[in-house]
Amino acid sequence: MSRQLLSPRDQSGRHSTPDPFPEELSEAVAREATRDAENVAVFLRELGFVPSAGRPVRLPAAFLLDLGAALRLLVWESNGHRVHQDSGLPMSEQAIIDAFGHLDVTAEVEARHPAHLSRRAVALFADRFVWHGRRDLDADVVLDDHVDEDMLLDVRFVSPAPDLAALDKPGDL
Repeated sequence: MSRQLLSPRDQSGRHSTPDPFPEELSEAVAREATRDAENVAVFLRELGFVPSAGRPVRLPAAFLLDLGAALRLLVWESNGHRVHQDSGLPMSEQAIIDAFGHLDVTAEVEARHPAHLSRRAVALFADRFVWHGRRDLDADVVLDDHVDEDMLLDVRFVSPAPDLAALDKPGDL
């Protein structure tokens, strides 16, 4: 999504700093990132990655971001969504395995490949999902991108619309 919205004009009449994303999208991405972080914490805790005050667990940022994205794919798959596969993203199982590959790389390799899956998953969310579906419906809602204009033009009403005014007359119920 390459939208560039201008912020309101400041007192001098000039536009203030451009806002690259709608506020609704920023809120939705932040909410999804929080959910990703919570999923990563639960997943790592189940695997035994439990930090303590005397023994912190340090993990590469690329690993954490890609693991969060992989777990997001897992949630989508468990809810029956396959939109990520149609967009060229891997199945969640492969994405989880790939994320763990970040634990073996050097800092130089991590700098060259900063959480590629994470960026692609966020872009897919912004492009194909209802931004507030999770907040408003407690569900991931996918937007359909296959609009068949011919089908829409062929839609015909089987019967005429009812006369709603006639229903208000006594005895017509």
